[in-house]
Amino acid sequence: MTTLEKKINDSITAAFQEAIGKVLTDSYHSPLKPMIVEVVDGRKQELKAIMSDVLGKLIATEQFKNDVADAFLHKVARTLVDQMDGSVKQAAEQMRQDPTIKAQMVLAIKGIIDSHAKPQV
Repeated sequence: MTTLEKKINDSITAAFQEAIGKVLTDSYHSPLKPMIVEVVDGRKQELKAIMSDVLGKLIATEQFKNDVADAFLHKVARTLVDQMDGSVKQAAEQMRQDPTIKAQMVLAIKGIIDSHAKPQV
């Protein structure tokens, strides 16, 4: 199948999916809804077998395994950073309470600003 044929096939499939989705989810009582439900129910086992087969093939690919691992690592990292953020804020607040440390922080920030300040002409 050429790239163009695949794009056309994908577009047709997406259009059918969207149309069926609208019929099944619209609030008004479409006369097509019972027919679509009946057809889908009649093919339930066949559709289930196809989806199971496709999912099995997908899960077996290295790309899927890598994508899942990357997503998992990203989620774990995000969770750790979010939890750490609270700890950092708490520690910074404790440091601000100590007058000596607060003065040192002010001097350090002033030193950074002064070292990057442009000379006045």
